[in-house]
Amino acid sequence: MLKKIILIALICIGIILRVYQFNSLPSGLFMDEVNMAVDTKTLAQNGTDQYGNRFPFTFEDVTDFKLPVYIYLSAIMYKIFGPHAFTIRLVALLASIGTIFSLGYLTKILFAKKKFLPYLTMSIIAISPFAVHFARIAYETTLATFFLTIFLISLIKVFRGQKKLFWFILGSTMAILSTYTYPGPRFTVPVFTFLLFVISLFCGFEKQPKKQIIISLIGFLIVIVLGFIPTLIFSSVATSRSLKYLLESTGGNGLSGITTKISSIVSSWLRLWNFEFLFDKGDIFGYRSGTKEIGIFLSIFIIPYIAGLFYFVKNFKIKNFSLLFLGLFALVAGFPSALTSDVPYATRIVPMLIPLCILIALGIEQISLFLSKYSKWVQIIISFIIGVILIYQILLFSYIYFVHFRSTSQPEFPQASVEVSQYIKSALVKNPQKPISFLNDTTCGPWTFDALFLWYFADLPNNQMIKWNNVYRTARYNAKDMSPFDAYWRIAIPTGKVENITLFPGYRKDEGQGIFVRCGFHLANTDTKKEKIDKIFYLHEDIQTDPFYIVSETR
Repeated sequence: MLKKIILIALICIGIILRVYQFNSLPSGLFMDEVNMAVDTKTLAQNGTDQYGNRFPFTFEDVTDFKLPVYIYLSAIMYKIFGPHAFTIRLVALLASIGTIFSLGYLTKILFAKKKFLPYLTMSIIAISPFAVHFARIAYETTLATFFLTIFLISLIKVFRGQKKLFWFILGSTMAILSTYTYPGPRFTVPVFTFLLFVISLFCGFEKQPKKQIIISLIGFLIVIVLGFIPTLIFSSVATSRSLKYLLESTGGNGLSGITTKISSIVSSWLRLWNFEFLFDKGDIFGYRSGTKEIGIFLSIFIIPYIAGLFYFVKNFKIKNFSLLFLGLFALVAGFPSALTSDVPYATRIVPMLIPLCILIALGIEQISLFLSKYSKWVQIIISFIIGVILIYQILLFSYIYFVHFRSTSQPEFPQASVEVSQYIKSALVKNPQKPISFLNDTTCGPWTFDALFLWYFADLPNNQMIKWNNVYRTARYNAKDMSPFDAYWRIAIPTGKVENITLFPGYRKDEGQGIFVRCGFHLANTDTKKEKIDKIFYLHEDIQTDPFYIVSETR
C-alpha cells in the first residue's frame, strides 16, 4: 500500500511540474509555436490558414509545413481562451498528462501479472524532465505520442479478441490521427504493424488463433494504407519536401543514397541508448529540446535502466509477446530520428519514451526483487537513501527548469516579443488613431518573427495581415540561392499597412509622428531630443540586459 501511495505521489508531482507556471514558462513562444498560433487564430476566426486558404489539409508557415490535427484542436482552444501563450500549448499539456495514464494502461495489459509495473511506468514518465518539457511547449509530437499509446493498446485488445470492433475502430482512428499530427508516426505506425504481421505469419503468440491475429493486422494495415490517400491528394508539396529532406539527410538520391548511409543510421539509432543523452544532457541542439543541463530521465534511473535491459535480453523470446511487442516498438520508434539526423533529434524521439519508461520500470522491479532477499532493515536503509536522492534530483530539476531555464531559453522563447505585442495592443485600445511604425526591414532575432507575434498577441485583423503575408511569401519564394523556409530572417521584409500600423518600412532617422518600435540594437541611434523612450523590452528582463525592442514616441 505504501509503495502505491509513493508512486501515486510521484505521478501527482509530475502533473504539478507540467501545470506550474504553465502560462509563463517558457516565457515566450518558439518560432514553430507562434506560426501555429497564428494559424489557430485565423482558423478560429476566418476558417483559413495564415495565407487565406480555407480549412486546409496541410498548413504552410514561414519555416515549414505542418500537419493538421494539432492546429485544428488548438483552434478550439483559441475559441475558448483567445490569444494567450498557453492557448497554443494546452493541447500538448493535456496529451502529455493523458499519456501518463495511457502508458500505464498499456503496461498493465502487456504485463498483467506485474501489479506495480503500471504505477512504476507512470511515475517514471511523470517526472521525466524530457516529458515535462514537451508538455509545456506546442510540439505536435507530444499529441502524436498519446495517439500512439492508444493505438498500441487497441492492437493488443484486438489480438486478444476483447471488444474487437470497438478497439479496431478506436485503434484505426488513433493510427490515422497520429500520422496526421506529426511526421514520425508515418514511419512508425505502418512499419511496426507490418513487422508484427510478418512475425505473426511464422510464430504464434498471445495464445490466440494465428488466423485471428493475421486478419486483425491485415485490417489495420489496410486502414493505415488508405489513410495515406488524402496526403497524396492534398499534400503533394509537403510530402515531396519531406522525402527530399529524407534523401538529402541520408546522403544521396533514392535507395543508393540510403544504402551508403546505413552505418550512419545504425550509429544514430544506437546513440538513442547512450547514457549521456538519456541521463546527463539530453538533446543539446537547442533550448526548444530541453535545458541542456539534465537528461531525458533523472540520473537515479541509470541502474534501473541497465537492469531493465539485462532483464529484456535474458528473457526475450519470439513467443514472449510482451517483450517482443516492447522490443519491436523500441526498434521502430527510433528510426524517424536516426533516418534524418546523425544524433538523437528530440522531437522525433518522444515516442521512445514508451519503451524506455517500461524498460526502466522493469529494471526497478528486478532491483526490488533482488533487495527482497535481504533483511527488512537493509531494505529500509536503501529505500531511504534512494528516496533522498530522488527528492534531491526532482528539486534540482525544478530549480534548473523554473529558475535557470527561464533565462537561458530567452533567445529561443523571447518573452520580449510577447510583451511588445501586448504593449502595442494596449496602445491601439487607448488611441486607435495614433500611427505606430514597426521599424527595420528584418526581424529582431533569429528565432523569432516579429510580425507573427504582433498578429497573434496584438490581435491584428486577419484579412489585412493575410494580404501582407502573401506578399511576404512571394518574396521568400523568389529569394535566390536559398530555401523559402530559410529566407525569413535573411531577406528584406516587405512593408505592410495594417490599420494605423506600418510594418517593416526600414530604419529611418526621420520617421514622422507617432509611436515607433525599433530593434534593440538601434538604442544608441535613438534621438532622445525628438523622441521620448516609453519602454525598453530586454531579452533578459530580470537583469535588464540585451535590449530587444525600443518603444519611443515623438515629443
